[in-house]
Amino acid sequence: MAVVFHQPSHAESYSIKNGQADKRYADLRNADLTGSALQSSRAPDQPACERMCSKTTGCVAYTFDAWNSMCHLKSTYGEKRLNARARSGVQMGMGLPGSSANPVYFEYFNDKAFPEGIGRKLRATARIQCEQACTGEAACIAFNFSKTASSCELFGETEAYTKKKGIEAGAKTQ
Repeated sequence: MAVVFHQPSHAESYSIKNGQADKRYADLRNADLTGSALQSSRAPDQPACERMCSKTTGCVAYTFDAWNSMCHLKSTYGEKRLNARARSGVQMGMGLPGSSANPVYFEYFNDKAFPEGIGRKLRATARIQCEQACTGEAACIAFNFSKTASSCELFGETEAYTKKKGIEAGAKTQ
């Protein structure tokens, strides 16, 4: 799971924007953080969730559920768990969370599909072939399987799924 920093690691944890402290966060893709919840509320996207955390006293981390547009602010954080719908952030200087030792499994969504055209396509005649291919690639977080097209599309990151008859989507989670 890639960790992307919004600012270079040598940058200050805080900067000043419009006269207010602006906290910086380590960006954890496909990661849900355990920890003590401060509050949960709707947010349109991850940057909005991050701004909410930055402005909330006691918030040191957050998890944004991209499929349901929900922002979960945290006063503490524990381990990170693999989750295709989650985008999390931890305040710079707080240290990165360790990975969960829980087993990885697939969640399935019948007649649903992740947005096409951004994944790697493979030939497959059964959903299990997609699952095996995704399991074999550390960067794969989800897939779409089409029995009628005998195809599988693997994804490293997903947006929310939509209804699509005949497609079986699968996503890794812990």
